[in-house]
Amino acid sequence: MKISTMNKATSIKTQILIRLFLVTAFIFILVGAIIIERSHRVFYKSLDNAVLAQFKALLTLTEINNDGSIDFEFNDEIMYEFNKKNAEAFFLIKRLMDNQEVARSEVLEKVKIDLPVSLKKLRKKSKFSWNLKIDDKKFRCVAKIESPQVDEDITKSLLRGNTDNKKSNEEIINTLKKGNELLFIVGLDSGATDERFYKAIRSTALALGLGLLILLIIVWVVINRSLKPLFSLKSEVEGISADNFNLVKVPEIQEIAIVAEALNKLINRVKSAFERERQFTADVAHELRTPITEIRTLVEVMLKWRDNMPESVLKNYEDIFSSTKKMQSIVTSLLTLTRCDANALKIERETFSLSQVTREVWSQFESSAHFKNLNVNYHIPDSVNICSDKNLFETILNNVFSNALEYTPQDGKIEFEINLQNDVFSLVVSNTTNDLTEEDLPLIFERFWRKDESRSDSDAHNGLGLALVKSISKILNLNVDVSLSENSTFTIRISGQLSK
Repeated sequence: MKISTMNKATSIKTQILIRLFLVTAFIFILVGAIIIERSHRVFYKSLDNAVLAQFKALLTLTEINNDGSIDFEFNDEIMYEFNKKNAEAFFLIKRLMDNQEVARSEVLEKVKIDLPVSLKKLRKKSKFSWNLKIDDKKFRCVAKIESPQVDEDITKSLLRGNTDNKKSNEEIINTLKKGNELLFIVGLDSGATDERFYKAIRSTALALGLGLLILLIIVWVVINRSLKPLFSLKSEVEGISADNFNLVKVPEIQEIAIVAEALNKLINRVKSAFERERQFTADVAHELRTPITEIRTLVEVMLKWRDNMPESVLKNYEDIFSSTKKMQSIVTSLLTLTRCDANALKIERETFSLSQVTREVWSQFESSAHFKNLNVNYHIPDSVNICSDKNLFETILNNVFSNALEYTPQDGKIEFEINLQNDVFSLVVSNTTNDLTEEDLPLIFERFWRKDESRSDSDAHNGLGLALVKSISKILNLNVDVSLSENSTFTIRISGQLSK
């Protein structure tokens, strides 16, 4: 089975939409990623600042006592966020000199917190932030090394004892501070910040997705309008046939105008070729008609003395006569087709009985059908009248019945009937067949087309019968269509208006 390339082709509109979608989606995703990254930075920077504020508050509560110990004055009523019931924040304070734990909030209890970075790196970075999960609760943590304040009494004592050397006193205080460096780990509940961040992500994704959808709809509308001249050109090209060589309109769009102009040049060339072919066919048919008629006349005259001829000579004359009749039939068909193409066929309309004409024409084929042992069934209602050219309609019936008889196999079946519906009649002729396929149906009405490509000389048909049926039906304003059923039954249907 041949597959049309149109089924494989992708439309320009589809290609543009797909490419624009991919490019736009990439840009939107990139923009979305940038927005999300910056939102993350803003949200968590704000959270880090809040944690650092807690750290500074805790730092003010630590100082070095006279005995060198670290004093931490914590009041959970004032700093209620560190209260175990709230558990919105926690802290852990260690002295680096001896790794002694100075203080820990109640929420930590026995929770062990490991610093994810070395103290050396922490000193270089001044602070380190990370996320920590405790009992299914997320915290934003900040670790920072800082020295506590020296007790005011120690400072005053040093100043009173050595008023002449302030520099030495400052060195002593700095040494005291450095020896008592503290590691602060402060955590703050990040649930609210996470929720705000996730809402921002959802809002961003929804906005970008909606924007992408709106943009694609706008692009689709714009592309449809932009390609409208191309669709119009497609419709005009589809209307071009052997009977219609009208030139297509040249649109104002430059790219499509180039194609339209090229098509018009092609149409003109094809039209000229068709006209030359038709003229050649008509000329040949006219030139052959006279000599063929003369040959047939001479043979008919010679056959009058058949009784006086030897059998071999008689056989030759009969063969010549048969071939001449066939040639004459081809010439007549070609001339009729030429007149149909030129719209020069003379039509003489009259009202006649379709039922009677159908029976009369079929009666000429009854003996041949009986010889092939065909099962013939027909249903022809009486008093079906139409207004048309009787002779041309008989030509249609002759060709349809002849085709059915010729291509129905031995012991096959032929059925024909006349159906009426409102003011429309349909003449339906069906016959069994052996070798027709669905792929053959579009070729049925082609001139000189036959299923048997060998074109045997013994074949009485020349491939012009159904072509004549199609051409004459068009002249008479009749519709003709064919079909092939699953049980290999070929059907031809001729329909038109009943006589009023």
